[in-house]
Amino acid sequence: HNYAQIIGLVDTYEALTHHRSYRGRFLPHDVCRWLVETREANDDFNNNLIKKFIEIIGIYPVGSFVRLSSGEIAEIIRVNPSYPLRPVVDVVITIEKERQSPPKTVNLLENPVLQIIGPIDETKIKLKDKKFALYLLTRKWITID
Repeated sequence: HNYAQIIGLVDTYEALTHHRSYRGRFLPHDVCRWLVETREANDDFNNNLIKKFIEIIGIYPVGSFVRLSSGEIAEIIRVNPSYPLRPVVDVVITIEKERQSPPKTVNLLENPVLQIIGPIDETKIKLKDKKFALYLLTRKWITID
């Protein structure tokens, strides 16, 4: 029964964070918030399982994008489990809305001045570099090894 709950939780998370023919995708941060907000009314998943799931993937899961207090946009590349609001990020878009190449890696735990303002949908950012904008739009569908 525990394995079925784990599989069900992961499947729900995956389904909500990906585009479907009948709706758009939800940001990973919003899905985590929804799981926490509905856990009392939701009999499908054990509260401890939801808590552990979010501890593992983080409030801002790897691969999600955030706006920083500097105005830059960054991709989460590693979660700091003890400090979920202070992950390691790659700054990929400057305040001028240009591609940061190569990305600038910042450990927010070691940079207390820089804060996450909130999650951002990378597919809706207006960029000067149209090629990079297209890459961000399609990266959820294409895996390159």
